[in-house]
Amino acid sequence: MAVSLNGMFENLGLRSFAKTSGVKGMQVYVPLNVPDVTFEQTKPFARAVAELFEQTEPDLVVSRMTKARRTGKVLIDWSQNDSNKTTVCVYSLRATERADRFHAGRLGGGASGARGARPRPARVRRRRRARARGRARR
Repeated sequence: MAVSLNGMFENLGLRSFAKTSGVKGMQVYVPLNVPDVTFEQTKPFARAVAELFEQTEPDLVVSRMTKARRTGKVLIDWSQNDSNKTTVCVYSLRATERADRFHAGRLGGGASGARGARPRPARVRRRRRARARGRARR
């Protein structure tokens, strides 16, 4: 989806940049760098883009947060385009035991031995072994 968005922005003469976000998210940035452009202008544009993709790819894209509608689809969250929303540094990962594996796999490094992936803490390895033993007993 990020590639499709990039293509659309490119056709409009806008540069866009994708970054990973959280555990499974992807954010697409379109820097406007113009002092007189406001969120009141960009938010309706972001919403129109999301709704356009939802109309053209209804089996793949949703533009509303409702969890029931999002299952198995990509949410284009136009509401993030707001002065009250915050963001974090580029390529940030949410602190979960699976975050390093998700992003390492998506960025081409593979799940193990990926550049920059940290080894799992011993407590995580112990918890996984305990879960696996519990499943084997069933």
